[in-house]
Amino acid sequence: MVRGAQSRFPLPADVVGQFAQAIVGSEIKDNRFVIRTDKPQVKVSWQVTGIRQDAYAADHRIKVEEDKPAELRGTYIYPDGQGQPQAASLAARTRASAVPPAAD
Repeated sequence: MVRGAQSRFPLPADVVGQFAQAIVGSEIKDNRFVIRTDKPQVKVSWQVTGIRQDAYAADHRIKVEEDKPAELRGTYIYPDGQGQPQAASLAARTRASAVPPAAD
């Protein structure tokens, strides 16, 4: 895997289908960059990511992980994927708490 070590934008790149060396030849400038390889006609898979620098993003950073509130622990967004019943879904728990008790 090649990484753009000096870049503000992480740029992982992988050679596809053969053994070859690849390097980020130049950083991103004017929405362009260069990947160089030691062999001709090498296919390279790449992805550019970045960190938003605008005012809204600076004020509303996304937390990587946060604990669930105690009342939602044991619930799942997708219970089927965890082999759990639909009753354990987050939606079922929040729907149940939103329904007012039946009148006698």
